[in-house]
Amino acid sequence: MKKYVDGKLVEMSEADAEKVEQERSDASKPAPYAPSNLTPRRFAYLLAITGLDDVWAVLEAELKTTDRAKFAQIKAQRSAPSFSQAKTLGLVAKFADTAKVVAPDADLSIKAIKAAWKLAEQVEL
Repeated sequence: MKKYVDGKLVEMSEADAEKVEQERSDASKPAPYAPSNLTPRRFAYLLAITGLDDVWAVLEAELKTTDRAKFAQIKAQRSAPSFSQAKTLGLVAKFADTAKVVAPDADLSIKAIKAAWKLAEQVEL
């Protein structure tokens, strides 16, 4: 079988021709989405646009009086030089029970946080 590869007519087996077609197909697919780390400025935007800044503040205030170790963890987290989506989702999961008590209407779902993350990545600041 003859097939054009990189502008040249090449003799190849049918199996090799299928491999070439598969490689072309794979190369044309967009790379899978991988969330980038957010700067403190973008993370502040994420919190503000979702209303999670209020949740964070109430959570900090609650933990300051009830659990100093957890308060210290969440306080230190806001001082990070960058924010990863995975760590943020882990932090949300860790404090979800307390957050539900102090801010029962807040949408802390993975879907909501990932959507806000994409927005914070792309917004022009």
